[in-house]
Amino acid sequence: MRTIKVKVKLLGHLATEYGSSELVLELPEGSTLRQLLIRLRELSQVFRDVVTEEGETTVSYLVFINGVDAELLEGYDTVLNDGSEILLLPVAHGG
Repeated sequence: MRTIKVKVKLLGHLATEYGSSELVLELPEGSTLRQLLIRLRELSQVFRDVVTEEGETTVSYLVFINGVDAELLEGYDTVLNDGSEILLLPVAHGG
């Protein structure tokens, strides 16, 4: 089975809580954003507050793939490529 490597960049409290601002994951070729997010959820407790069991982020986070909001692509069904960069961005609310 062929694999791809993707880089996941973490910002804000995610980087602090995970202990690093980025990680590289190896996934089966043809993996989607949803499959990556599920893998993150399995990887660390930190991501269980970010990713649902269905592999979607909670409303408090945005996901970018190679600098483009995933919602402008195929959303969670976007197929990732070797070298894709995923950014998990916490959304800050105030008032």
